[in-house]
Amino acid sequence: MTPPAKKSIAKKRRSRAAATGSPAAAGSQRRARGGGAPSGPRGWWRAVVERRLLERLGWWLAIATLLLPPFVMLAGIRDPFRLPKSLLAELLVPLSLVFLAFGLRRIDRVDGRRILSLPAVRALGPLWVVALISGLASAHSEHSLEAMWSLSIGVAAVIAWSVALPRKRRALDLMLIPGVALAVIAVLQHHEIFRPFELARATGRIQMSSLAGNVADLGAYLVLPLLIAQAGAMRALAAGRKPLFAGTILVALLLLYALLLGQTLSALAAAFAASALFWLLRAPRRWRVLLVVGTLAVGVVGLLLVEPVRKRVANKVREVRAGRLNDVLTGRLDGWRTGVDMLARNPLLGVGPGAYRAEFAPTKLAMIEEGETFWWGHTDGSLFINAHNEPIELAAELGGLGLLALGWCVVVVLGELRRRPLSPVDAPGGAPGGAGTGGAGAAGSKTAVGRSSKGKSTLGKSALGKSLAKSRARDRLAAGALVAAADRRALEWSGLVALAVLSMTYFPLRTALVAYPYLLLLSWVLEPSRGLDAIGETEGSAAAGSAAGSPTGREEVAA
Repeated sequence: MTPPAKKSIAKKRRSRAAATGSPAAAGSQRRARGGGAPSGPRGWWRAVVERRLLERLGWWLAIATLLLPPFVMLAGIRDPFRLPKSLLAELLVPLSLVFLAFGLRRIDRVDGRRILSLPAVRALGPLWVVALISGLASAHSEHSLEAMWSLSIGVAAVIAWSVALPRKRRALDLMLIPGVALAVIAVLQHHEIFRPFELARATGRIQMSSLAGNVADLGAYLVLPLLIAQAGAMRALAAGRKPLFAGTILVALLLLYALLLGQTLSALAAAFAASALFWLLRAPRRWRVLLVVGTLAVGVVGLLLVEPVRKRVANKVREVRAGRLNDVLTGRLDGWRTGVDMLARNPLLGVGPGAYRAEFAPTKLAMIEEGETFWWGHTDGSLFINAHNEPIELAAELGGLGLLALGWCVVVVLGELRRRPLSPVDAPGGAPGGAGTGGAGAAGSKTAVGRSSKGKSTLGKSALGKSLAKSRARDRLAAGALVAAADRRALEWSGLVALAVLSMTYFPLRTALVAYPYLLLLSWVLEPSRGLDAIGETEGSAAAGSAAGSPTGREEVAA
């Protein structure tokens, strides 16, 4: 396209944008006239909005939700670890949503029906409504109010992040920073090289909690960074970056070693199952079996070489052979049975969100009067704050309606994973060197161009050479997109499997340290393909639509 034609098209584009009266269009016209940044008392605010600085601040606040809470602790309070992390995260998340909301200025008209049809709204909306109704009907209003506050922040984060938060994969990659830091501190604690604090009335592996404050929290937290490190290693290997590949492998081994020293068997089971699934989905077909078996072999070798976890596994095997299931579960069966009894007594709406801890003691006493026996390791004054099983605790708190809402959420998430639209590189013939113009065109061009009589190539000076360069660039972009799509699919599936395994014997969505990384992963899974266009018409989508509808516009899109 000639320069005069380009100028004419740019002028028509500015005219169409100016008809909408949008701030971005006004800024574009000012720049076209050479006016620079807007002036006046409100000029700086317009400049901030037009350059999306507030949205960038929202992105960094969302990143801070992942990076800062792992390092926060307050020694002078009753819960020096979980409570400060939760307070900080529940402050940063709303702030990030406020600044990300400035992206709505680019939407001309927000469609309420589109909002209700968002995958995140369809998945979590029914669960939030059921929790609200259960909380209003609960006898434990204070517990329900606290739980609804945390649940509302989490649901809002998933919905807003899925639509407005860019570069989610980069945000997940940054989780390696606190993950490595907590793993290093845990290893140093175990070997008694560096202990920044001592936990009262705690011995053995309980002292190796790093900055998480609880060895189970630490184990559950390290699973996702371990998967991200493996994904990074595969991506570095595909790009031919051997030093980066070696570094990410060392990071993965460090995280695995910290997991083994922590001896949290549920976290180890989640890590091994998710890692095996990741390599099954991500590795080339001819290497899949070898890499999956190798992953499991690394886990077995680690269990054999690390003495603390080897002894713990041996004790669990003896308890299984003796038929002592509650010993194997460290008394968790008591929390599960109590939760099931709460559901039986309140089958429709449960005891209310967050009310499990308040109802545990009365329910346990009632079960003892009915002749039930509890684990010998728990004294008469023991109390389960959580059921150590997310589905059971949710059923106890939200009743049968809550179970139905949870089932619907799982169905929507799995549907989004399976019905994700194919990208062009996923389609047959779109891969590099496939049936498209890239591979065949490159092969034909090499034979057609030849060399000059002086022995110098004329490839770069000819029109055919430029076409070949563009074809090679498209091939590289297609290869990168194909790798990114495969990497995303494997990381999403393996991360959700890890979350499911952890939920069977732990409560990963009820501690801020573990919950918000998985909520970011869930927002990535539920991300609509159109971004902000999914809830309304933006300036870019309206311009593209009008451009595609006219002959000049089609020429503009092609250019």
